[in-house]
Amino acid sequence: MRQSWRSLLFAHWRVEPERIQRTLPPGLHVDTYDGSAYVGIVPFLMRNIRPWWSPYLPWLSNFLELNVRTYVHDALGRPGVWFYSLDCDQPVAVWGARKFFHLPYRHAAMSAPQIEATTDYRSQVKGTNLRCDVRYALGREEREAVP
Repeated sequence: MRQSWRSLLFAHWRVEPERIQRTLPPGLHVDTYDGSAYVGIVPFLMRNIRPWWSPYLPWLSNFLELNVRTYVHDALGRPGVWFYSLDCDQPVAVWGARKFFHLPYRHAAMSAPQIEATTDYRSQVKGTNLRCDVRYALGREEREAVP
């Protein structure tokens, strides 16, 4: 896959490890840092997502996404990320992620207007009361990550 992530925010909150552990499936163990577990939200704009062999399609390849996540390791100690939710405003992307990658994507009504360096990110999962409203400003100029 090829893709770009824009206007990305990593916001995390400390949580007692026992509280997180109760929410994980068997075989996963909460990862801690300095005695705490963390839950994070990660809102961002996906741009130009496509298979490596395909051109991007503007009406399909650009969308908003919001992840709610925590950090884990498995029984062998391998680190990973557990996604409580992966929300997206592109129904075809939600369908494809669920069907082919078995990821827990959900369709959401989302917007992320940007005024100068500030983003007003709004998300509500379709058919639920689950919503996220966050305003954030980028701390520095956006730059491309080195592959």
